[in-house]
Amino acid sequence: MPTRPVPGLGANEAPGFDGSDLLEHQMKQMFRDVGIPVLPSQLIAKPQDLKRLSLPYPIVLKSQVHGGVRDVAGGLAKVTNPIDAIATSHRLFDTEIRGAYPAALLAEAFYTADCHIGLRIDTRPEQCQLILRGWRSAPAQKAAQPADEHHTCKVVLNKDAFSLAEARHLGEQLGLQGASLETLVSILEKMHVLLEWLDMRTLTISPLALAADGSAMALDGRIRFTETALERQPQLKKLFSSKPETGSPLVQLEGNIGILSNSMGLAMTTVDSLKRGGGRAAAFVSVQEPQNSVAQPATRRARLQLRDRQARLNQALENLARLKTVKLILINWTGLTGSCQEVAETIVSYFYLANQHVHLRGRSQPVPLVVRLAGKDAKVGRSLLREVGIVAVESLEEAIAEGIGLAKVRKVA
Repeated sequence: MPTRPVPGLGANEAPGFDGSDLLEHQMKQMFRDVGIPVLPSQLIAKPQDLKRLSLPYPIVLKSQVHGGVRDVAGGLAKVTNPIDAIATSHRLFDTEIRGAYPAALLAEAFYTADCHIGLRIDTRPEQCQLILRGWRSAPAQKAAQPADEHHTCKVVLNKDAFSLAEARHLGEQLGLQGASLETLVSILEKMHVLLEWLDMRTLTISPLALAADGSAMALDGRIRFTETALERQPQLKKLFSSKPETGSPLVQLEGNIGILSNSMGLAMTTVDSLKRGGGRAAAFVSVQEPQNSVAQPATRRARLQLRDRQARLNQALENLARLKTVKLILINWTGLTGSCQEVAETIVSYFYLANQHVHLRGRSQPVPLVVRLAGKDAKVGRSLLREVGIVAVESLEEAIAEGIGLAKVRKVA
């Protein structure tokens, strides 16, 4: 992973370092984590692995190399049967690309589309801007970004925040409508989530294959990270693990309900469920469970994990409560490893402090909480929350209904 800006940036390149050291399957796992649709795939370490392939033919075999140059360097091939696949895999493993041989191949389902779209989001924090770009081509053409920006649709947001309306405007400029337009808006929103989550300067999906029914698949992409991404996101040093060790930064959206969960996948599910229920998320944050340390005795390890979880949960609640657009905080927590009772006790402690120091957040009243707890000791945890007047429920559907109802009758304080 390069730790310095790549020299020779073009005029339109954001500062930072290039993400070309990401292999395609690693990048697509990041897409998958935030709900950007990608094709079913299987990593192939040696030709014999194709005998255990779980995908139906035809498939596409892609050399896993750095730099995103598979198609122009002979590292991509469509195959229609197992014999063809094994023979082609031998050829791909023996094909040198930019001075190196692929360590693996990615077997991916074959996908046909009516058109290809390219999407790119750039951040310009020094100018307080967020720039959305889009371009389109026929499926037979490359969807790499045109060198001539006159062929690129662009929307500039004079603020460092995402706008669904501007995303829709970009899609309309590209000639999309109906289901295809809504799909593009949803993908742009998730791209923005990923961009903020992992400290990216630029995120490109190209090509994004669009079918007539409005479905889409991200076929490839490119990432450029901020100069401080490695310092702020230590998981990037571990081959871009899909689960951050310390949780994700707070990601702001356009609604009025703050979302807090204990995984990125759960947070995205909550945001989507809230939207389907008629509500809108103002922001969300995931609080990752503390990592085990085998070097510590069991009792000390448990104590340190509890303290770490409490600190992360308190900080996440505080970050959401300080957002002026947040009318209510909805917590969706599944206690897969830790105790829901301990989580509830932390929330109760925060609730008491929030009531005592509400003026420090510039509000006249504290932000109400709605909590969905599921897992170990969840029943006990819900009882603790209810005793102090916090809405605590068992299902996500109940939590969303309660949250939307409370947010509607409450003014931003």
